[in-house]
Amino acid sequence: YAVVAPQSTWDLPSDAMDAQKIKEFKEFIELCKAQPAVLGLPQLAFFKDYIVSLGGTIPSAPSTAAPPPSAANAGGHGHSHDGSCDHGHSHDDDHGHSHGHDHGHGHSHSSEPASATDEAEEIEPEPQYEAFESVAPDNDPPLPAGNADATPSDEDAGAAQEFFSQGREALNGGDFQKAVDLFTQSIEKDATQSRVFAFRARALLQLKKPNAAITDAAHALRLNPDSALAFKWRGKAYAQLGKWVEANKDLNQSNNLNYDDEIKEWLKVVKPNAQKLQDYTRRKEEKRQAQLRKQREAERRAASAAAASSSNDDFGGMPSGFPGSRRRG
Repeated sequence: YAVVAPQSTWDLPSDAMDAQKIKEFKEFIELCKAQPAVLGLPQLAFFKDYIVSLGGTIPSAPSTAAPPPSAANAGGHGHSHDGSCDHGHSHDDDHGHSHGHDHGHGHSHSSEPASATDEAEEIEPEPQYEAFESVAPDNDPPLPAGNADATPSDEDAGAAQEFFSQGREALNGGDFQKAVDLFTQSIEKDATQSRVFAFRARALLQLKKPNAAITDAAHALRLNPDSALAFKWRGKAYAQLGKWVEANKDLNQSNNLNYDDEIKEWLKVVKPNAQKLQDYTRRKEEKRQAQLRKQREAERRAASAAAASSSNDDFGGMPSGFPGSRRRG
């Protein structure tokens, strides 16, 4: 700051220049140089006026105009090719391999709004993810889930098994909506069978309803926490929605319970995408915390300077503790 000192010489007593106070004053000046906006704080109006009274100039306040909209997420917008070839060789339980081949390609991404504290920081674009079959989120009303606490009669249990068998036939034949309807009828008769929910989740994925599939997989896991099929289809649903971390966790859990070559292929895409997202999230949080620390330090110094101004001396009201100030006896 261009400050012109008065022509007269200050006659200061030898004990007026406390070394610690001089150090603090230097730190305060360095803060002002680094962040001139600090001088705009109401608490420092007295210091701003003092600089101006000596012929100094104060930089104009920085523009508060909103930053331009950020560019679209760098996940890309791929095309999902409906090449699902589910050949219906899944086993009735959570053992064995499902040979469906979903040849979808697309980029999924999850976006998070930037924090207000990042305004002055360069916004890092989201990473570009490897292609996976991307599907738009579905918001259909929840499907009937029955009463898992009710014990079915022998008649209802038999009917539920028959509906389940018919549903599997429809699923293997490519009639996915019919399969969903039949699995639902089975659940309404007997809601205690984890595998029925897992198979309905699989059929829902074929209908591009990942959120509904996630719900059914959750039902299956409540009934059987070790259902490899439920983890598999929920993991795929998460991947279709670009929820890479959740997808990676579920798919690995499914493979730990029952190894599946299809899952191994999915993880070649999902695992690196999950790592990219975790690294990006960590860097973003580190920047946010650093900005918060910087802001708190500026506020602390400004508050300290304002508190020091409460005591005036013989030199036109310079705050006590600043070089050249005298304490009143």
